Amino acid sequence: MDRHRNATVSALLGLSLTFAFQGPGAASAVPAPVPAAFSAGIEGEAGIELPRPTGRHPVGTQTLHLTDHRRSDPWMPSAARELMVSVHYPAQAGRGRSAAYMTEEEPGFCWSRGDLTGSSPPRPSAEPAPMHA
Repeated sequence: MDRHRNATVSALLGLSLTFAFQGPGAASAVPAPVPAAFSAGIEGEAGIELPRPTGRHPVGTQTLHLTDHRRSDPWMPSAARELMVSVHYPAQAGRGRSAAYMTEEEPGFCWSRGDLTGSSPPRPSAEPAPMHA
């Protein structure tokens, strides 16, 4: 049974990595218009330029919460090791609902973990992540 579970996890991680290299994709199976800001590269404060979205297929997403009870968590040795995995895969246009880029709680949590003084945390948009076809 453990080999079956390990094979499943390995396959899902492999799929995740395979589709990650297909180009930047939104976590949505429903086409949405691409904002004008995404029609060209976007340069941020750090001088990093995001590439223009590419690809012609919608992308679906599934988030998996995996727990390995045989290993301890590196940050909480008394707890089982846990891992969140996002799997992105080709989808059919017009099926499913848009996926949020992140939950309402995630930006504050991420900001509290680093030394980002003088900055304010980003707020998740009410709009779904842009979808490109």
